[in-house]
Amino acid sequence: MKEIENIGNEFDKLNNYCNKIMPKKEDNILKIADKIIFERAEEKEREYGPINESISKAALIASELCNKDISTEDFYKCMIALKISRMAYNIKKDTMVDCVAYIAALENYKNNKNEL
Repeated sequence: MKEIENIGNEFDKLNNYCNKIMPKKEDNILKIADKIIFERAEEKEREYGPINESISKAALIASELCNKDISTEDFYKCMIALKISRMAYNIKKDTMVDCVAYIAALENYKNNKNEL
């Protein structure tokens, strides 16, 4: 009986955590992007690594492929441009969220650039 109670408590904790970090259907794209970039940053880092580090690595790879210097800031701008360009064909909420999230991440990168 105690095991069932413990499982119930763990389920409640997990459910509360999910409700906290998962966007609600009525959340607008700015709230969702904020949760992705700032509230869920630690979770995303475990899954994909730190966003600034990933974008910096992608910029280095793109620099090699294009045989020209592409900065981390430039790469963020390219990702924003890609998301905006997709809206010419289909305006989907997740595309808008990604776009706003990249804009927020770029601002965060620029504000903390000296710390990197």
